[in-house]
Amino acid sequence: MEYEKLAKELVEMQVENARPLSWIADCIAARGEEQILLMLAHRKEAVCAGELTEHVGLTSGRVANILKQLERKGYIERTPGTDDRRKVLVCLTETGWQYAKGVYRKELDGYAWLLRVLGKEDAREFMRLLKQGVNLLGAHHEELFPMSKG
Repeated sequence: MEYEKLAKELVEMQVENARPLSWIADCIAARGEEQILLMLAHRKEAVCAGELTEHVGLTSGRVANILKQLERKGYIERTPGTDDRRKVLVCLTETGWQYAKGVYRKELDGYAWLLRVLGKEDAREFMRLLKQGVNLLGAHHEELFPMSKG
């Protein structure tokens, strides 16, 4: 199989279809503020800001800015850690919980739309391949992206 040829096809598809791919990504993937809100809602307890940085794969400065915005909106509270006061613990407020529920619903609806449009067999195959791809990227991230953090 010619993997380089298929890879080139993927890159060309990405370049030629930037707008629709961006719409699909917006429809099915939380990023930035929403990604952090979903993680906090999923964990159901205070999370160290450093753990958020590691989980979302953004720089600590970017995560700090996102947390500042979320706090300004009343979605999170930040408190010093009990064991180490230099660590900041982050948790959702009631307003943040409600907003996160809406974000989750949007994510669920976006994925359901994509899978429904693909149809039963293609949806199953898409999920199988996506899980396989995520596992491979997770296991080999450092060798594929040596200059990136997270």
